[in-house]
Amino acid sequence: MAVIRKNLIYNLLLSITQIMVPLVTIPLVSRQLNPTGLGKAGFFDNYSFFFAVLAEMGIMVYAQRRIALLKDRPNEMGKFVSEILCIHILSTLLISALYLTLSLGITDEIFEWPLFWAALMFFLLNAFTCEWYFIGTEQFRFIAIRVIFVRLAALAAIFLFVRSKEDYIVYYFIIAGSGIINILLNFGLLMTQVKLTLKKINLKQHLPFLWIMYGISVLQGVALYMDSVILGMVSTAAAVGLYTLAMRVVKLATALITDSLLVFFPKIVQAQENSGEVRSLLLKNFQWISFVGIPAMLGVIVFAADIVNVLLGSKYLDVVLPLRGLALFGLFRIYSSYYSKQYLVAFGKEKYYFNSLLIGSLSLVVTAAVGGYFFGEKGAVIAIVLSEGITMLMVVLFCKKFFEQLVFDKLILNNTLIASLSFILVHSVLHSMKIPGFFILFGGIVVSGTLYLLIMYYFLKDEFTHFVWKQARQLLPFKK
Repeated sequence: MAVIRKNLIYNLLLSITQIMVPLVTIPLVSRQLNPTGLGKAGFFDNYSFFFAVLAEMGIMVYAQRRIALLKDRPNEMGKFVSEILCIHILSTLLISALYLTLSLGITDEIFEWPLFWAALMFFLLNAFTCEWYFIGTEQFRFIAIRVIFVRLAALAAIFLFVRSKEDYIVYYFIIAGSGIINILLNFGLLMTQVKLTLKKINLKQHLPFLWIMYGISVLQGVALYMDSVILGMVSTAAAVGLYTLAMRVVKLATALITDSLLVFFPKIVQAQENSGEVRSLLLKNFQWISFVGIPAMLGVIVFAADIVNVLLGSKYLDVVLPLRGLALFGLFRIYSSYYSKQYLVAFGKEKYYFNSLLIGSLSLVVTAAVGGYFFGEKGAVIAIVLSEGITMLMVVLFCKKFFEQLVFDKLILNNTLIASLSFILVHSVLHSMKIPGFFILFGGIVVSGTLYLLIMYYFLKDEFTHFVWKQARQLLPFKK
């Protein structure tokens, strides 16, 4: 548990910066850039990421699982890493033809040559990212330090160079550039830890395992990126900008929770022969995502208008309703990710996760195209929420089919929901005080979070909250 606690702390620090940095940059870029400029940058950001997912061949999850098992076998590790890198490079070159062909269909309203070339560069270099190696070997300290450094550098660049509504190209250059720097730092460290080789490598042996994972990655890419891409094809750049802003806020809040799955995943894979340890890990993971996830999503719903006013400005009030709707998507995503990765993928049942994603993605493509055409960003919200809800339902049904008893803690669900309802009272009281919106939002976060913890600890006497406090005390310098 000590290793998991340390890794969770690194992961938590990473997630906090993932939230705090955009809390600074979003108000700046939303005021400096107009919805059209943001829409163009958001489109190419999602476009390049989607094709990176296509080229990734399912490597991320497959390699994480194998790396976790090969952690103490350096010779086998070097051969495996070399083979996976070769597969990723070859798949990237193959998918680049599709990338270039489909780029011809981007409308003139959205297409910009500088954005296109920056996105293409990120896509090609993504073959060397190797994030799967560092997660599989549980190097969360390096991941946290690297990403935090790059994010702070990107934040400084945005402050220095994004000055007017015409700077959306510069803004995207900074986004793509920070991604490229992360890739180069990853690959540089990998070269010092692993002896790469081209001798006696066997790429074919991995393909049977990769095909299912590839299908999962593609369908996950559809869910994560194709919503705004489809919206950009059938609606306006402004609609894409509004939808992208709302989705960005929700993804930031959701990432704080789902990133914890990366910490537990290698341990669950390694402990498969010990059912008691596996169940304990799954229970703690479920309790953690509920403890953080439910208040986070309800907080987004309650403070949606304040989030938009403070972070984006009054000209983006149309984002409020999509933001509230997407909070439901975030909640669905948290639990579908938990049951799919920690059960189906960890125990070799990934093809059933693929089936779940396929059904959800098909509904997304159809409903996003129709809803986006007739209702713009609001139609896209309905589509993504419906798709993720269907995916979560299918994942849970498959888990019940293959596992005798799923880890499920009804008590913590009830307690977190009850404690989170206090946010409504905090919101009402702060608004009655007629104080500036900035203080309503950030004061609301502090007061709501504090009240939530007090209710969980003292009033509801929640067992997991007491466990979290006990673990936190181990880190205090003045603990007895």
